[in-house]
Amino acid sequence: MAALMSEKKSVSPARADFAASVIKSAWRLFVENGYIGTSMDDVAAAVGVSKPTVYEAYKNKQALFEAMIEEITHDFDPSATQAIADYQGPMVDLFRAIPNAVKVFVRQQRRTDLIRLLMSEGPRMPFLVATYRKALWERELAAWATLLGRAMDRGEFRRMDPMVAARICAGPAVNIMIERIVYGEEAVSDKIVDAFIDEAYATIAHSCLTKPAP
Repeated sequence: MAALMSEKKSVSPARADFAASVIKSAWRLFVENGYIGTSMDDVAAAVGVSKPTVYEAYKNKQALFEAMIEEITHDFDPSATQAIADYQGPMVDLFRAIPNAVKVFVRQQRRTDLIRLLMSEGPRMPFLVATYRKALWERELAAWATLLGRAMDRGEFRRMDPMVAARICAGPAVNIMIERIVYGEEAVSDKIVDAFIDEAYATIAHSCLTKPAP
């Protein structure tokens, strides 16, 4: 919540709790109505306080929106990303495990909602895209690039730019999440999601691993 108060030492527990309640209510409203469709009046009503009270915590709607995005991105556990970068086992074993992990990943509602906001509000609010890219996308790609670069050095993964390889491995998850956001979950059923993920990572393993899974 860096945008809330630059001097966190001066923030009382009660004030911090209030700021968190505003963020929670604002998140629901921004996801449902978008940035333009959400007003500070809406946020105040959802929290159950007056609008001036909300302005005491956030000077304007953009400051609130920025704080909300920062908190949501920081909510995603960085230890999971670090575990990818630190993985030392065989790549064949990793690619056997990836599909199930990705099936969980693509169904994380908060992440889906965040990408939906990026798609709808990003062109008008470049700071939103920049915040997400720095806090999540670049961090996760870097972890995959570290892992894959090490696998290339061991001769387990076809040699290429590690960041390109990272994007190849992230591609199926990004593709299916965006497709579900654009067309709806009914158009892209769970059965299709699971089959696509299984086949996509089997194809990557076959193409890129020097010792593909049987």
